[in-house]
Amino acid sequence: MYASQAIFLEKAEHQLAPTTRKFLEIVRSFCPPLEGDKAIGEETEALAHYLLSSNDILSIE
Repeated sequence: MYASQAIFLEKAEHQLAPTTRKFLEIVRSFCPPLEGDKAIGEETEALAHYLLSSNDILSIE
C-alpha cells in the first residue's frame, strides 16, 4: 500500500461502524507505521480492502 492509498483508506474510515474502526485500529497496531510510499504487509492491505468492501456487513452493531 502506498501513501496515496493510505490517504484514501483514512478518508473512507469515517464511514465504518465504530466496532469496525476499533478492529482496524487493533490490526494497525501490529503493523509498522507508514513512511511515505513504503509498502506495508500484503495481509494488512488485503484486510483493509476487505473491511472497506464489506462495510455493509460489518456495520451491524
